[in-house]
Amino acid sequence: MTVDGEGSTWTNSRSLYVGEEGDATLTITNGGTVSVADTIYVDRYDSSAASINFGAGGGTLATESIYCSASQLWGTGTINTRGIVSNVDLVLDGGGLVSTLSLPIASQDGGEVTLNLDLSDTASILGSAMEEMARWSSTTGPQPV
Repeated sequence: MTVDGEGSTWTNSRSLYVGEEGDATLTITNGGTVSVADTIYVDRYDSSAASINFGAGGGTLATESIYCSASQLWGTGTINTRGIVSNVDLVLDGGGLVSTLSLPIASQDGGEVTLNLDLSDTASILGSAMEEMARWSSTTGPQPV
């Protein structure tokens, strides 16, 4: 699936499975937007080659939560979400309660995906270690449980 161009939007009212039963790529380019009302799963069963590609001009993915590995992200774009389960390293510092984190994630081709993680409500999820070890560290901020 490709969503290409400023003003181009694809809205999914449920969960989205990228690569559920075979190889797949969700491509968002030139300012396109994809909105997923529930969770987006990228290669949920680790049985296919699946990815999210923020191609030329990038774009935005908005979702309730996302399950993906950093190795499944390509290009430069933005992910807005309330939860993530991934293998990205998270460093939370600064003290006090955190309601929104903006984290850069290096993508596979040298781009940078900005993850805007909204932790303002108790339904937010944060998990680590999908396909390899992830690190979580904090000296003054929230602590892993």
